[in-house]
Amino acid sequence: QLKNPWGLYRGEICLALANMEFECRLRPEDAEYWYKKAIEWMDKVGLVDSRISVFNVPGQAIGISAPPMRMKEQKAWFGPPDWSKVKPGTIINRRTCHWYLNKLRLDAHGKLALIKFLGGDAKGAQDEIGAILKYDEYERAQHDKKLPNSYRRLHYEFGRGSLRAKPEEFAAFQGRAKCLIAIADYYYEIEDWGRAEAACNRMALLHRAGKLALSNSAQAYLAYSRGMLRYVQFDFDRAAKIFRGFDSAFRRTSSWDRAKFAHRQILMQTEGCEAAVRVLKQIVRERPGTESERLAWYLIGEQYYCFDRLDASEKAFRFYLKKYPDRPEAAQSYLESIEKQRKDARQS
Repeated sequence: QLKNPWGLYRGEICLALANMEFECRLRPEDAEYWYKKAIEWMDKVGLVDSRISVFNVPGQAIGISAPPMRMKEQKAWFGPPDWSKVKPGTIINRRTCHWYLNKLRLDAHGKLALIKFLGGDAKGAQDEIGAILKYDEYERAQHDKKLPNSYRRLHYEFGRGSLRAKPEEFAAFQGRAKCLIAIADYYYEIEDWGRAEAACNRMALLHRAGKLALSNSAQAYLAYSRGMLRYVQFDFDRAAKIFRGFDSAFRRTSSWDRAKFAHRQILMQTEGCEAAVRVLKQIVRERPGTESERLAWYLIGEQYYCFDRLDASEKAFRFYLKKYPDRPEAAQSYLESIEKQRKDARQS
């Protein structure tokens, strides 16, 4: 117990203790107490604001020690922003950084939501994750514009009973392994790639050391997650190597399909159309009569279209419409576009 629960920096201490129990010791039931204490402190932080003035940064050091301007920074012209990195020498607290307290709140509420989810309280988890819209201005703006955002993803996934893993993939994990993969998936969904990868790598190390039992299906999803984390960080070579390994190790798992579709995306960017189509045709052969087969046929037509292979695209889409008349998707629109391009070419 803390001697003075409302003292200076007690919220950070409570949050650190909670994260140690949850992420290091994998004991969500013990972490819950500290997350609630941290949130309670944050809600009453005004009681100690007057005492923190003695820690004001001297004027000459303000520029050197200043924290990032925003909680998230857009470093590329596309894609989600990165979580801001705090450099050594930065003086960061709620007095020097306007978003600091919101970042702590997001961490505490998000982990508490995850604990409720793991405990079977999906509704409580959905309510708790509403903190994203309250404290993360980027995600709130995305949500208001009806664009992809972490709140919408997590709210849906808590409701269906699994996170980024599909229900059958999530069911392959038991005990501490389920806790750890949920942590990794949570970080993936809030686009904190470094912490997601750290959780996945830790699980792989524990399994190799014989300290964490994983079924073949669980190992497959873990490998898929590690491959995707390399992919979203533009390490295409490492990601492709991981996905190629699925044919020998995980062919009969449900994660094989996801790995193959991801590998196709990499090949489309690195080796071109035919290499990507070969992977899609492999999915057709390996998964007959499944949703994966249907999607693969559709993507073959789309793949050829994107590379201006109009004859091959038309053939693939006509086959698709014949095989799946009740699931036309945009196949007919693609065929109309192909015909229009041919007509324009004849007239020019």
